Amino acid sequence: MSNFQRKLRKRQERFKQKKSRTSSINKRINYNIQISKSKRENGLMKRRNIIVESLNDENLESNIKRETISFKQELNVFVKYINSNNQKNVLEGIHGIRLMLSVQDNPPIKQVLETGVIPKILTYFATNTDYDLQCIWALGNLAGDSTIFRDQILDYDEIIEKISNIYSIKNISLQMARNGVWVLVKKAIPTFTRLIMNRDVGLISDASWGLSFVVSTKKKAIDAIIDSGSIPRLVFLLGREDKEILIPVLRTLASVVSGNFTQTNEVLQYGILSYFQKLLSHKHSEIRRLSCWTLSNITAGDPQQIESVYKSGIIPHLIELFEKDIEKIQKEICWVLSNIVECGEEAHIHLLVEKGVIKVFCKFLNTPDLRIVRICLESLEKILELGKQNFNNEMNMNNLYITQVEEMRGFEKMSKLLEEKTQNITKTTKRILDNFYLNSNNVDFEDY
Repeated sequence: MSNFQRKLRKRQERFKQKKSRTSSINKRINYNIQISKSKRENGLMKRRNIIVESLNDENLESNIKRETISFKQELNVFVKYINSNNQKNVLEGIHGIRLMLSVQDNPPIKQVLETGVIPKILTYFATNTDYDLQCIWALGNLAGDSTIFRDQILDYDEIIEKISNIYSIKNISLQMARNGVWVLVKKAIPTFTRLIMNRDVGLISDASWGLSFVVSTKKKAIDAIIDSGSIPRLVFLLGREDKEILIPVLRTLASVVSGNFTQTNEVLQYGILSYFQKLLSHKHSEIRRLSCWTLSNITAGDPQQIESVYKSGIIPHLIELFEKDIEKIQKEICWVLSNIVECGEEAHIHLLVEKGVIKVFCKFLNTPDLRIVRICLESLEKILELGKQNFNNEMNMNNLYITQVEEMRGFEKMSKLLEEKTQNITKTTKRILDNFYLNSNNVDFEDY
């Protein structure tokens, strides 16, 4: 037995629990869905956010040296290539413009449209499989960055028919399919927005599911949803009782608030937080789960957004819900609260401790779900460190947060985590035990 293990066992044997201990968790279910801002991005129709790559493809011999000519000259050469009758040059030109439009920051959309080359690109579309991928990729980039540019692209009636036609081609590439789908989907968003204004439950549900599928598979779709003007209506629909409406609406809004701070504020400004107390009491567990999921993405924001969550009065309701709800809801609540600890200010964390958050994090230290174990450990470490800084500076008081963790059997559960094979978890666990348990003077052992 190592010296560390001897110290750990000695500490455990000498400490007597003052409060009754909670029973072990019997039910263990794997829970695999969690959208967090800055942590998750599904890629089924992932935007081509690539840096401009070299034009010297393996199958193309470029006659252009990028370092010796200006952007305008380069664009003009590509346009000239596209207007030529040489198949190799045409492909090179479309490929070059596609690369220009793939730049993540400020792609030259306006400049490309002003060349008038789009109608020519369309004439090559769906006539040659070598052309198709480059054409649809370029057009998808044009349509994906602005509703104005999207509408200009889709003014060409031929594009819908031609995009549809490419799916009859055998052995179509996945990349081409993705790009084609995105061009079509962008066209559908305004229609979905109009349909959710209807009064028919089935119609609202179907349209909301459409928006949900769009925004959950493509981060760029968040702005498209916001620009469509659908957010106020979606938030308003949270006041409905129908689960057929609430589920797709919550999924859509959860994905929107998984975006950046500005995108999240676009939803907050319409009063979404005022609906959650009722939603968290809904009889259907899936609606409660999705409500917590949405909240977890909001609390992964900035301190101002977290403050708005506090002011809404949701936090005490979440702690209360944790005490009585099923495990999959409890885990979602863990995400909400851990994001506050991670992204909030010190005052937010102290308020969480006052409401009983330490009990929440200690409960799941022995769950098989290692993601939950990790966020609980990280949250407890930050809470304990904050307690160390505050209590040690106030009249030489002991760190009361250590006492709370010990009373909730937190350190006992952590000691068992040392046997985990996951390096990050064992490393974090050992650091916490070293810093806040084995070397703690918080307990006067002579009193026991």
